[in-house]
Amino acid sequence: MSFEKETPPNDESKSEEFVRQILEEGNPQRLEELRKVNNLTEEQIQLFSQFSQLRRDTIRDMSEDLAKRKEKDQIVTEGELDLGTFMESIEPQVRDVVSELYRKGYCTIQSGFYKEESQFVQFKDGTPNKFNFSEELISELDERGVSIEINDNELILHFERFTSLDEIKNIWDRVVSEIPDLGQKAAANEETEGATSFREKYN
Repeated sequence: MSFEKETPPNDESKSEEFVRQILEEGNPQRLEELRKVNNLTEEQIQLFSQFSQLRRDTIRDMSEDLAKRKEKDQIVTEGELDLGTFMESIEPQVRDVVSELYRKGYCTIQSGFYKEESQFVQFKDGTPNKFNFSEELISELDERGVSIEINDNELILHFERFTSLDEIKNIWDRVVSEIPDLGQKAAANEETEGATSFREKYN
């Protein structure tokens, strides 16, 4: 969802960052102000705050792990060259997902935390529209408070209640298990400047 708040005018990035700071900070008074402005329930604002704090902690841990990796070992794997990044640069709950999708033949562009209470994987093209998940999976996810949204190039998971990083990973693994194998691994990621630069530097 999009939040409303008194923020620097005509600057969407600063507006989003301002709201994120409030959610990450978790100050009850500021959360209540944000809740009222956006007509949210108390459960919603708490959920958004919890996920924002989880995202903050995850990104912090990733940064530390990546720094250690670059300091101790800059020898990259074949998989990292194909993906165009260190594995430590991929959020931990979707690392296996990205690798498995690549193995199955799907090129991904971005993945991980998405908006306030969601996770996503962005694909190179309109691939997600071809996915057909079983009623068993949809029912299983519903019992866990999770729903799937599919659009042209994104697969999104929405969470109705707070979920740990390990559980998010388990849910992603379950979802990806139903995505068909195309029989060959995906082509190397050429979609982003960062991936290209990474490959040029470490290949």
